[in-house]
Amino acid sequence: MKNATSGVSFPGRLTHFFQHGTMYVFERTLRSIP
Repeated sequence: MKNATSGVSFPGRLTHFFQHGTMYVFERTLRSIP
């Protein structure tokens, strides 16, 4: 049960981190252009 929970939680966290990181980089790039 613990292993299954970890398997479900890890991908979700990774996706959330990836989306957050992408938005952060995108916003930084937009602010850096002007």
